[in-house]
Amino acid sequence: MERIKEKIKEDRKRAIPYANPISLITSQGRSDLADPELLPCYFFDFMVGTSTGGLIAVMLGRLRMSVDDAIKAYWNLGANIFPPGVILPSQRRERLKKAINSVIQSHCLCHQDRGPCVGEEEELRQHDYAEFSDYNYPKDKRNLTCKAALVAQKRGVDSNEVYLFRTYNSRQRGIHDIPNPKLLDKTKLAIWKACCASTASRKHFGVMEIERAQYIDGGAGNNNPSGIALDDAHAMSRSNEPKVAAMISLGCGEKMKPGWLGGSPFTLAALKALARRVTDTEKTHQNTQKLCQKAGTPYFRFNVKTQQGNSGLKKIKMDHCKKKSKQPWWMFGGQRQIPGENEMPDWYKNLQSKAGLSNNDNHDNDVSAGSKSNQQQKSGFDSNKYSYSTYNTIFMETLKYCEVRHVGTYEQKVSDEIDNCAEVLLAYARARYRDHSERWKCFISHPDSRHPQYITSGYRRNGDEP
Repeated sequence: MERIKEKIKEDRKRAIPYANPISLITSQGRSDLADPELLPCYFFDFMVGTSTGGLIAVMLGRLRMSVDDAIKAYWNLGANIFPPGVILPSQRRERLKKAINSVIQSHCLCHQDRGPCVGEEEELRQHDYAEFSDYNYPKDKRNLTCKAALVAQKRGVDSNEVYLFRTYNSRQRGIHDIPNPKLLDKTKLAIWKACCASTASRKHFGVMEIERAQYIDGGAGNNNPSGIALDDAHAMSRSNEPKVAAMISLGCGEKMKPGWLGGSPFTLAALKALARRVTDTEKTHQNTQKLCQKAGTPYFRFNVKTQQGNSGLKKIKMDHCKKKSKQPWWMFGGQRQIPGENEMPDWYKNLQSKAGLSNNDNHDNDVSAGSKSNQQQKSGFDSNKYSYSTYNTIFMETLKYCEVRHVGTYEQKVSDEIDNCAEVLLAYARARYRDHSERWKCFISHPDSRHPQYITSGYRRNGDEP
């Protein structure tokens, strides 16, 4: 988003037409939105994620959060879900549920007329979802905004199958075989349940049960959901020859590449190698890349790689949230300097400080409601007391990766590829704004009329069927 913001500023100075595609937000007479923040949901029609990627898809797509807010929420989620010590999977899932609902309460903003948001009751389906059972099919409730989906595995008698928890209606169209197409008519599935299903690693959270069906972590076979996302986007298109305008795939770091037996003939090594193959994402990336090239779709894949002398993110595990105290008992209240902390840019340190403040606010609210134990209060994110080596490693390795040369659209630095990606996203946003401003207005507007960033438009009622 920072690259897009920079390009908008540059093009404004050059008086490029439609330089700022979200300027319609500021044209509604809203003084409190004089400089609205660029949100990822303004630039994507679909966001699909697996496991923690599913949580991110919900935060950015369904809750329409900014990148900074999503990062802060992610830090807090990790600190609360994976505290020091050993806890049972059922206890960890309860922590995950509370953490997700806390994020929903902070970012829903659609319940001012009904009292505070109850995160546990917030439905996954979109606010502007239209009920087909309604007699006159109210067009002003159509789903015209960014859509999100979470990938899980539904357990069967003999095998598991891919299952998508969607915020939108889906239908089987054409030759595209998509997982569990369905209409969401009257569906009451809560956001937290879909999130818990997509992240239901049996080791960390246990199996998630919803309406007598059992679900496990979508990463157990679909750690890279880009192929699933591409099929769903094609199936949702009304065109006879659908074409995806652009595809962006974000990985969670390249893993080690051992031989089939991991360099050892022992059974344990073979099982570990098999587990790595189950979560390997590169084959899916290669298949998706070929499909996009054939269709003429710009495709971008960003995934921190292991380089010579650089381990990348291969040692980071799902349950890692390592931290060191800045105020050890033997310093009697003094602070010690943690190696590497001085290398962090000021904006990163400021973001960590804000994350700690938002976490403390949430704890205050929960304590006043009597819903937090002392142990849970101590597990929250606090950058004043702790240095989070796991998060800092992810940040620093990602920075190094951005300066690496790789073969994407062209052979160039990853940072240059990010620039190209920003240009493509901005170009499509401007084209949509230029070609149909009323339709674009509905897309960037918050879908709930009670939300501060809701924009009125006659297109919701007078436009074509979705």
